[in-house]
Amino acid sequence: MPVAKRFLPFCAILLGFSVVLRGAPTARPRYQIESGEIAGAKYTWLRPSNWNQRLLLLAPRQAPESSPLTAELKPNDPLFSSFLEEGWLIATTSYRRSGLILADGVADLDALRAEIVRRNGPLDRVLVEGDGMGAVIALLLAEREPDNPPLYQGVVAADPIFELRERGGNGITLQPKIPVVFLSTRREFHAAERYALTNVPKTVRPFTPALLRVNRDGVGNINAAEKSFALQTLDRWIDSGRPEVEGSDPTKSSIDATQVPDEKPTRVIFDSDHRGFTAHINGIVNPRGDLVIDAQPNDFTAIGVSTNAFFRVKIGSHIFRVRFDKDESTVKRGEWTAFVDADGFYTLSRRQLSAARFTQAALGDEVHVDAYAGSEAGEPAAEEGAENAAP
Repeated sequence: MPVAKRFLPFCAILLGFSVVLRGAPTARPRYQIESGEIAGAKYTWLRPSNWNQRLLLLAPRQAPESSPLTAELKPNDPLFSSFLEEGWLIATTSYRRSGLILADGVADLDALRAEIVRRNGPLDRVLVEGDGMGAVIALLLAEREPDNPPLYQGVVAADPIFELRERGGNGITLQPKIPVVFLSTRREFHAAERYALTNVPKTVRPFTPALLRVNRDGVGNINAAEKSFALQTLDRWIDSGRPEVEGSDPTKSSIDATQVPDEKPTRVIFDSDHRGFTAHINGIVNPRGDLVIDAQPNDFTAIGVSTNAFFRVKIGSHIFRVRFDKDESTVKRGEWTAFVDADGFYTLSRRQLSAARFTQAALGDEVHVDAYAGSEAGEPAAEEGAENAAP
């Protein structure tokens, strides 16, 4: 797969270091991890030993204002691993501050691209993939007048939050100057469709965005296979000069990018009465602080928990009630929901607050789940009131 080009002045590097990881059968490094800081923004990139002069630049979603700045890349991520094998350099930034950051976020991506060029040489292609706020930042890159040749060749915008605005800043113009592929879950698809299908003259919008939909609830509930599909679609568009599907044609305005994960053998341990089970935390969704547990739909079915029902969760000393639903939109701030994520496991979410911070949970911790008995259904668990009041 390929990527697009971009270069802008960058600030002095405050910190830089590298670590070489070696593959098992050979002494040659498989990739290098480079980390550092530019103008207060942390960065990390993975450079494979077979680098093909292409860059995949990741624009992360918004982090709570109190969050520390981090730029994490996991080489074993299924999306990154396939790109690394093909020779792409993968890079991301923390931005220079947490919270809402659009104009400075654009500058931080530009500075990171410039530093990659300075340290590694010219780029053949640069693609930008953004999620949530990061998708808006990617769109702002796509909408500005490009250099000649352009520094970026294309953008994948995953569930952008179009309503984001900075005081005194410029918003979305609906006029991308480079190819844009929208990747949208059910609830977010119509906003992307409005952007793509708005009638804008070709003189100011030379590229009509392509629309890819994910048949799943939950904002940003998109897996690596679906992002890879979107990036491949963008890559082929750049190579061929035309998208596989054109948003300007309302009769054929999108294609289904949904990649349904296979149900895996159960990982939970059922209670003797089969009304509950013990699972483990196998992921923490940063920066939101949601908890991913290694339970699947069939595990909940086996203990009699179905959609819209409540069940009870115990993590350490904390016991609380959770609503089993399609996403977190059905509950109030501070209340708990559980919904299947894009990889087929369940996410425990405390709406607009951090589940990980409240429970002090860590990867590998046990999570006990049990169904409410008859009269208990709908009754809050012991800590419900205190839990909702927690900061």
